[in-house]
Parts: sequence; structure tokens; C-alpha cells
Amino acid sequence: MKTIEDLAFSDLRLCMLDYGEFVPGALASSSDAALAALGAKTDLTPHLKGLDYNGEEACVERVLAGTHAHTETYSYAKLIYSDLGHGASVYAMKPQLYEGNLAFFFRRKTPWKDKFNDGIKRLVESGLVQKWYNEIMKEKTAAVTSGPSGLTSLAVAHLQGPFILLALGLLLALLAFAAEIVSNGIGHRAKGSLEGGGRGSGEALVDRRLGDIEA
Repeated sequence: MKTIEDLAFSDLRLCMLDYGEFVPGALASSSDAALAALGAKTDLTPHLKGLDYNGEEACVERVLAGTHAHTETYSYAKLIYSDLGHGASVYAMKPQLYEGNLAFFFRRKTPWKDKFNDGIKRLVESGLVQKWYNEIMKEKTAAVTSGPSGLTSLAVAHLQGPFILLALGLLLALLAFAAEIVSNGIGHRAKGSLEGGGRGSGEALVDRRLGDIEA
């Protein structure tokens, strides 16, 4: 099941926690046939503050029973199923009903609003928000990538060791090469000095002997 239409016209019903969200009413009154069909078969579960997830557990039970699909904020739904140990038993459909944005509300004429706007804009544009989100979701939903045997899929982090060793090896090889060049240069200079000194003595000896002969 991959599309909204597949879900709408299947035997599965839709489960959602009843916490005052606009989605059930929007689905029921939608002019789109598939969305209206989903709205007609949406079952709301009561909001119960005594439970860890305020009643979301009821939808989880129905999903695992194979009678319902569960609609909830994408990231929150992944955390719910991961924390309850069912992350590897479910999947999220790629199509989403709507996109939501996280916002900060301030009183009118709040003096530091512009500071927050600039700071948040920089964090988003630099990619830090997405980076932190990915790190948190990876940490919190580790069970999703683990199979029944407990084995975890390989990631880049698991392959860092060989690359670090390769970089160290290349660095050592470069240092050895540089040392060899320096050593050869010193050896050549020392040899040249010795050969130059020998030629000077020989020439002086010949000069003296020639001087004696001439005398």
C-alpha cells in the first residue's frame, strides 16, 4: 500500500487520537474522493492523560492487529512505534496529508522577535536544524533499522576506522618520503665538500713542485 487512494479504498480504517486536531473534519468535508473516503472511516480514540502517549497506544494496537492505519505527525509517530518496540513492524507511507511548521509565538512588539527570526533563519539555512533532527531521529529510532536478530545496518560511522588508518598511513609515508629527500640532500652536499677539498690540496702540491722545478 503506497498511495492515499490505496488506503482510502482498502479495507483498512483510519485511527487517530482525538486531541482536537482539524484533520478529521477536513478529511470528511474534502472535495477529493480519496480524502473524503478516509474521513468517513476515521475512528478517533480518546485522549487519556494517564498513558505514556495519551491514548496513541490504542491506535498502535489496531495497526498491529491489521485493521487500521494510524495518522499522526511523521516524526512523532516514528518515535512512538520505536519506543514501544514496534518500529521494525510498521512503515510510513511516502505521501503525507499535509506539511506542518514549527513556530514560536511572541506578543506583539516583542523587542527580541527579530533576533529570533535572524537566529532561526541562520540555523535553518546552515543546515544545522536538519543535522540535529537527523541525529535525534537516528538515535531515537535505532530499533527501526535493527532486524529481528538485533543486527544494525551499516552506516558511515561504522566505516570510519579503516579510513582513519588509511589517512595515518598516507601521512607516515609522506613524512618518510620527505625525510629521505632531506637525508639525500645532506649526503650530496657533504660528498661535494670532501671532493672539493681534495682537488685543492692536489693543485697546491703540483704548484709547489712546479715552482721547485722552475727555480
